[in-house]
Amino acid sequence: MEEQIVQHVQELDARFYGCTKQDLCALAFQFAEKNKLPHSFKNGIAGEQWYSNFMRRHPELSLRTPESTSIARACGFNRPQVQRFFENLKTAREKHNLELDNIYNVDETGIQTSAKRPPKVISTKGKKQVGSISSVERGQLVTAICCCSASGKFIPPALIFPRKKRNPRYLNGTPPGTIDFVSDNGWVNSDIFLQWLKFFVKSVRPTPEQKCLLVLDNHVSHRTLELIDYASENNVVILSVPPHCTHKLQPLDVAVYGPLGKYFERSVDKWQKQHPAQHITLYELGEIFASAYLQSATPQNAINGFKKSGITDGDIDVFSDIDFAPSLVTDKLQDNEQQVHNYSDVPIASCSKESDNPNTSSDKKQKTPPLFNKSLETKHINRSSVDHHTPGSPIILCPNEKSKSRSVEQPRAISPIPSCSYYQPKKKVIYSNR
Repeated sequence: MEEQIVQHVQELDARFYGCTKQDLCALAFQFAEKNKLPHSFKNGIAGEQWYSNFMRRHPELSLRTPESTSIARACGFNRPQVQRFFENLKTAREKHNLELDNIYNVDETGIQTSAKRPPKVISTKGKKQVGSISSVERGQLVTAICCCSASGKFIPPALIFPRKKRNPRYLNGTPPGTIDFVSDNGWVNSDIFLQWLKFFVKSVRPTPEQKCLLVLDNHVSHRTLELIDYASENNVVILSVPPHCTHKLQPLDVAVYGPLGKYFERSVDKWQKQHPAQHITLYELGEIFASAYLQSATPQNAINGFKKSGITDGDIDVFSDIDFAPSLVTDKLQDNEQQVHNYSDVPIASCSKESDNPNTSSDKKQKTPPLFNKSLETKHINRSSVDHHTPGSPIILCPNEKSKSRSVEQPRAISPIPSCSYYQPKKKVIYSNR
């Protein structure tokens, strides 16, 4: 019977609502009470001994520290949005006959003149505090623009310094071909990105017979009319990644920027040990960045990034149902007896087979089983016409639109501490002054 608890815990973890140690012990108490199992739990929670034995009996589980993930990112990476991205990718590749050598990804990342997370060091066991020298408490931000192709080629990087005027000394020790820009805060803006696009066209040299595809995020600096016109005139096809999906669909985020951050922290730590009691300034940052960039910007990392994001094969199946599980938490099912309307207020049939027959009696409907008989009951609905699902908004179903997309399993409700019956939203009561 513990397998049902294990399955429930794993399903919660897949949706980024994992159980804590206290939640698991409370869950065990409720499970024992509902199933009338003998136990010695007190105060509505299982004891420390039960927890230790449970984790020993199930080595596939472990207590982990989760990474904070925003609701926007968890809900933004959903199947309809990703499916639309791959459809646009397929259309662009077929229309312009694009090869992998002509598909590029560009993205920005931030580096600082101080270490964010110093590497681990050997220290005395039992010591309360372990310190590491940092250049300053809060360093200056410099933005790096990197670009690579699906075949493993890299365009020389660009650095944006937080200054008013450019200084040739900022490029000391940088990778060959690096260009520099300046802005008030070191961030990218529309003017700088347009200048970078001109540098990209000069480096790649696309032609009307051999155009190139540039995959990027939907930052405001990437969507100006002047930039789009320049790209169109110079044989560059722009494809935008859906909002909050860059961690899965951008090859640089997937396989390059992770190693770059680690190597950069090591380079900062190494420089500080070689130059004791000295501060890292913008003049030394180029040399430190070059050491990390040349180790992370490798052809193998670029190729792996395009493969893991599905762009190489143009296949959404590189992502499993577990990848889309967090976005299912905010989906909202319509009641079987409630009619769903689209934007033109045309009534649409419910997903339930019982609702197709108006003579079906409500008494004959199958009752909902207890939660632990099936921890998360699912229901198939067609989401082919859903463009973007905002949390809390109803799903719009359009059966008249024919689509080849697969139906998605939809959870009714989810809770770290489950109850016997499924969650039913309360009807809103409006009181009148009469």
